[in-house]
Amino acid sequence: MKNVLVLLLAVLFLASCAGTKADETPEQQIRAYEKQIAEINEKIQQVSSDASSDDINVAALSSVKAEEVKTSFFKHSISVSGNVEAIKFAGLNPEMSGKIISILVAEGQVVNKGTVLAQLDDRLLQSQLKQAETSLELAATMYERQKELWEQNIGTEIQYLQVKNQKESLENQIQLLKIQISMTKVLAPFDGLIDRIYLKEGELANPAVKFMDFVNLSQLYVNTEISEDYINRIKPGDEALIKFPAFPNIEIKSIVFRTTNIVNPNSRSFLTRFKIDNPGNKIKPNIIANVLLSDYQNENAISIPSILLQSDMDGKFVFIADKHENVYEVRKQYVETGLNEAGKIEILKGLYQGELLITEGYNQVRKGQKINVIE
Repeated sequence: MKNVLVLLLAVLFLASCAGTKADETPEQQIRAYEKQIAEINEKIQQVSSDASSDDINVAALSSVKAEEVKTSFFKHSISVSGNVEAIKFAGLNPEMSGKIISILVAEGQVVNKGTVLAQLDDRLLQSQLKQAETSLELAATMYERQKELWEQNIGTEIQYLQVKNQKESLENQIQLLKIQISMTKVLAPFDGLIDRIYLKEGELANPAVKFMDFVNLSQLYVNTEISEDYINRIKPGDEALIKFPAFPNIEIKSIVFRTTNIVNPNSRSFLTRFKIDNPGNKIKPNIIANVLLSDYQNENAISIPSILLQSDMDGKFVFIADKHENVYEVRKQYVETGLNEAGKIEILKGLYQGELLITEGYNQVRKGQKINVIE
């Protein structure tokens, strides 16, 4: 603008110095002045245009946003599906065949370990036991008398051994009958609840036919099959978050309880098991579970939004803003990347703390370009 004013004053000065010719008419003088004014306006516009161009070149530096590169905690997780398994579950069968005399529990009933759940017909065994006990009383009496005689050197050794053997045989028989009688009772193997009863009173039960489903829901396993690609990255103690589609409001934090050492040759996967508590017995066996499992962590990782990463024939790169005196210049930096998680990717090589990473406007700059940085 200063140049415009100087030019205008110079033109007016020259015009006034030129004066007018004495023989010109007023009309001719007016046209001459108008021509001079038009020429002055044209020169003003030219100077203004040049000045504007100079201003645009200064302001033409692209403005970008940049953030200082810092280390932070980075975690990678994988999502897998699994199923729930009761740690304590038993399909109860009687230990021997027999008619069901009574069922002493109902479905859904909670019982303690050792509770009698059902009774089979044991009348024949009880009769045999009573008969054997009676015979034992007689055999015991005969043994004591024969023993006294033997100690007095009366009678033969054979007589003494016979009555002794008869007594001991009856004792063993009674013991066996008691064991068989105990097998006519179906007992609770642990604290739990009766989930389902398959047979009815009066029906014949035998060890080959399931009588009841018995379960304890206080603790459960969540079993997942994970690809062998992760076998060297997953270990007992790794953190996980478990959700259940059937119970959207339940989330359980857990850790890997154990992993199998053998890969399934058909699915190329290995079993990973989690052990969880089940307050209120809400979660049920065999329902689907979704597991978010952490397979990698780095406390001091350099990670960036994955959208900032670009690639060309030479590899993956980001744009860095380097400061030279009062001006920033774009540097194209190639990097080596790691795992990607939730829109962020870990940078293993090529990016360092303190550098200015261009985060906005990165797709509008080029290598070596001068830029204006907004931090």
